[in-house]
Amino acid sequence: MTQQGIKYQQSGDYEKAIECYKSVLEQRSDNVSALTNLGVALHHINKTEEGLSYIDKALTISRNNPDIMYNKAELLRMSDHFEKALQCYSFVLTAQQPTATHIFNMGCCKEGLGLYQQALVDYQKAFSMRHDPKFLYRQGVVLSNIGSSVDAINVFLQALDLDPNYVKVLLSLGKIFKGQNPAQANEYFNKVLTLEPNNPRAMVGIFNANMAMCNWAGYDEQRFTIKNAIEKALENNEQVPMDPFEIMSLNLGYELQVKTAVAGSLYLQTRLPRREHYDFLNRDNHNRSIRVGFISSDIRKHAMAHLISSLFTHFDRNKIQIYMYTHSRDDESAYRQTILDKCDHWVDCFQWTDKKIADEIYKDQIDILVDLNGYTASHRLMVLAFKPAPIQVTYMGYPGTTGAKFVDYLIADKIVVPGETYDYFTEKIVTLPDCYLSTDDQQAISRHKGLRHDHGLPEDKFILCSMNSAYKIDPGVFDSWINVLNACEHAVLWMYATKEETRNNIIAYASQRGLDRRKIIFASPERDKSRHLARLAHADLVLDAFVVNGITTSVDALWAKVPVITCMGSTFQQRAAASILNGIGLSELVTTSMQEYKETIIHYVNNKQAHQQLNEKIAENRKTQPLFNTNRIAKHLEKAFELMWQRYQEGLSPTAINVPKIESVTQICDIN
Repeated sequence: MTQQGIKYQQSGDYEKAIECYKSVLEQRSDNVSALTNLGVALHHINKTEEGLSYIDKALTISRNNPDIMYNKAELLRMSDHFEKALQCYSFVLTAQQPTATHIFNMGCCKEGLGLYQQALVDYQKAFSMRHDPKFLYRQGVVLSNIGSSVDAINVFLQALDLDPNYVKVLLSLGKIFKGQNPAQANEYFNKVLTLEPNNPRAMVGIFNANMAMCNWAGYDEQRFTIKNAIEKALENNEQVPMDPFEIMSLNLGYELQVKTAVAGSLYLQTRLPRREHYDFLNRDNHNRSIRVGFISSDIRKHAMAHLISSLFTHFDRNKIQIYMYTHSRDDESAYRQTILDKCDHWVDCFQWTDKKIADEIYKDQIDILVDLNGYTASHRLMVLAFKPAPIQVTYMGYPGTTGAKFVDYLIADKIVVPGETYDYFTEKIVTLPDCYLSTDDQQAISRHKGLRHDHGLPEDKFILCSMNSAYKIDPGVFDSWINVLNACEHAVLWMYATKEETRNNIIAYASQRGLDRRKIIFASPERDKSRHLARLAHADLVLDAFVVNGITTSVDALWAKVPVITCMGSTFQQRAAASILNGIGLSELVTTSMQEYKETIIHYVNNKQAHQQLNEKIAENRKTQPLFNTNRIAKHLEKAFELMWQRYQEGLSPTAINVPKIESVTQICDIN
């Protein structure tokens, strides 16, 4: 009967296999083979804990049997109990000569624990024992995760030499190249579609690569094909083929965004190992300042760092202590050093495991943990899934819900998240009285902006400008720009697009719609932020993107005293620029339809006096309005943290909080 069970198990009929094994055990409860195989079969029908109990029973009968112990290790590994699995694998090593698969599986456990360098050693050793492309694939994944893209590419290419049709490798190469060479990325994604015509990850990859190149051929068709794939995955409780941040660029509305975010957070929770929950009840946190910990991958030369560089200067240290957990590679930038110098405590968590970071946060007795990533690149939401702080908050990095039960609050304002949209957020909304963003009122602007012709710009034209990343530009908003340029003879468009494919696609698209290609001028890359801000002054009007607003780009333009026009949509990411403009007292530059957006641009292009008055208003409002009053922003955040903490200490659940306006906050920095 045991052999019959094994045959059923090998054919994938686990239910019948389980019946056979149980029949054997009814006759003889100490049958080690039946106990072990029953445990493995139960795992395959998602009853891993029950399966492990049978394997443990087998081990009590046949003590220290390496074959049974190996099966236990396998079940533990496949259910993400990596530490326990490693202990079992290590025991087996003392009794048996290791195989390549054994070493590889140990590497998988170490990778799952975030022990990336140790995992690489195991994968390399496994490959030296047997040339399996799977071993190279996992090496490439680890190298990619630690930021070694060049090494990852080389390893992935070696894997393709062994198996040219390895779909996971092709997808991984496409993902890496998507940011640096979208055309190359599409070659890999298209190869996947020749092998698996309905592969949703390849379809998503092609869409994203096309957006990065402003290649809008089949734009709507691609969007709705992907939408159907996402909906199908959600219906079948399968992993969604896009992360929530990528979905924002599809412009499919709030409902799908929140469903995808919830699915993403549930996936994180399924990966949590069994553990004791952190206990906050026995802490002595009375009569001390609130400990607020920030966790981010972007404490480096990054848009986030540009915005928060001077924020931490302004917190009252009698009320708030600032802890920073940075998990990005040290880029030795001034931004990183400036931020860390202004924190009371900071920890470099680069290449730490999620659990180790969570343990550190708990050890530091953080009261409020603020995540600055959301679902953006290199996020560590898994750290928050461990719930290492009694109050957990998402802020700034991601313009939408995390969908996570383990995140209590989202900090916003009444424009980006009006009351009628609260149902699209799993977090309770903390509404700041002004724009929700932190900005830096001490950002330097170079004195050497040069002349217009130094940047390839005509001296006698009205300069419309877009410095947004290419993926944020959709054909609808670009059509509006073309209409404006065709209607206004003396206007030109100054755009940020560094890749040749992107520039060629933009010119081709515009030319097909009757626009003189000379009316589009491309900005060259400028890595020095102060010089970039200086050159922005040559623009007359900045045009915001619609599907995903330009957030830091809008702040940069206004800091450089250049007006921004936006079209406000329905979702957070489509309302951020409206919040920014209201924060500087320029609500007249917020439009609510593409027609109004286009007409408002044309009005200022053709009305010199109105444009001059707008410039004068910006110059004045920079000094008086809340947007660039970093001290005021910090005081409102400080009050938000106090209100969250007060509720917690009173034993109350999180709820929506409206932070009262603090009118008496002065501007500390002298803005010119």
